[in-house]
Amino acid sequence: MKSQNSSPFKKSNSLLLIAQIVSTALVLFFLLAFVPKLVDEYTNVLTGEKPYFGGWEGLIMEVTFYLFIIGYIFSWWKKCTGGIIILIASVVQMGPFLIIEGNLGALIFGLPLLISGVLFLLVCKKTPL
Repeated sequence: MKSQNSSPFKKSNSLLLIAQIVSTALVLFFLLAFVPKLVDEYTNVLTGEKPYFGGWEGLIMEVTFYLFIIGYIFSWWKKCTGGIIILIASVVQMGPFLIIEGNLGALIFGLPLLISGVLFLLVCKKTPL
């Protein structure tokens, strides 16, 4: 007779795997999308030009990028902490664009981050820290 305790453990492992796959895909996407822009921006700063970052929108995207990368790194060891940081990154990304501009395009970047953070928090809910 099978133990009923093994089923939630298997579900949380599957959920963790899904969370890690989703967040890894997002990291790869963010790295491809933002690293060339950031390298260009920091190269300009090193040559003495004033940092631009694309205005406040670019600054928001940069902060989101760093927060998400930090959350992703944390999520491999501290799933709850990483999930919370990723959720904060999604709010930082979506909030200003939706509130200030009413720009629904913010959901393109924000919703995948939100989903990734929620998946990690669901893993935390099912397994002890």
